[in-house]
Amino acid sequence: MAVLVYLDGILAKNHVPISEGMRLVRTLQQTMAVVILCHDKDKATHWLKSNNMLKVDNLIAEVPAGGVDPFRQAEWCRAQGPIDYVITSDPTLSAKLLEHGFRVMLFLDPVYIDHKFRPDSIEGRKSWTDITNELNKQADMYLEDERK
Repeated sequence: MAVLVYLDGILAKNHVPISEGMRLVRTLQQTMAVVILCHDKDKATHWLKSNNMLKVDNLIAEVPAGGVDPFRQAEWCRAQGPIDYVITSDPTLSAKLLEHGFRVMLFLDPVYIDHKFRPDSIEGRKSWTDITNELNKQADMYLEDERK
């Protein structure tokens, strides 16, 4: 069995790992060949090694007569051998893949709907001053605590 997985949206969002997607891929790797599709092979190789995803059956970036178009990548992979299904986080791409006879798993995580919950969001981050003020406040409260 072979499965195509798009790096962007399944394993990473703006180079930030998506832990649920990584767990899914690691689980699939135990019983089937997992082909990872990406935009830049060198950057993807570095990212995969940096995030401890060392077992990769194949990594596909640019394909002949298709470049790095996600749909063309899937078509080219199917021309190389049977594909059991494709995992993507792009609903538009999944519809196009379905229309062309691919079995598709759509990976959607509700955490990524609201930008403030995304790991790459700057909203919700505290400044260094706020962090040090909070630490000082807690230290003062600890000194005044009668229970110690």
